[in-house]
Amino acid sequence: LFNHSSPITSCTFNSNGDKFASSSKDSTIIIYSIDWRITNYNYTNDMIQVLHTIQNAHLDWINDLKWSNSSDFLLSCSNDLTLKLWNSENGKEKCTLDKGHTSNINTCSFQYGCIVSGCSKGELKVWSHRG
Repeated sequence: LFNHSSPITSCTFNSNGDKFASSSKDSTIIIYSIDWRITNYNYTNDMIQVLHTIQNAHLDWINDLKWSNSSDFLLSCSNDLTLKLWNSENGKEKCTLDKGHTSNINTCSFQYGCIVSGCSKGELKVWSHRG
């Protein structure tokens, strides 16, 4: 199908099921659209289109991805100690959350503007992308 150059670390569908995203140890995020109208249960490349390839999205491995409830944004977290919020419509970075963790950020979650992240030291942080 569509390949990263390193092992994939996360893949996730948005809430509508019309987009999904993948991340990798190659620091790349790929956002796809999927057209479920093309059906017969033979999932082919015709169903899937790459919307955005975000290379060098982080300075190190990307460990997790989560969609916002509205599917407008995609959240990523990395071994570079940052979380980033991406506009899923244009693939551009909205903001970086980088003041908090002192070890690899392994997991993240996004619910109605509230972001929670967890790191290798066993710490959880709660963020608001609104500042």
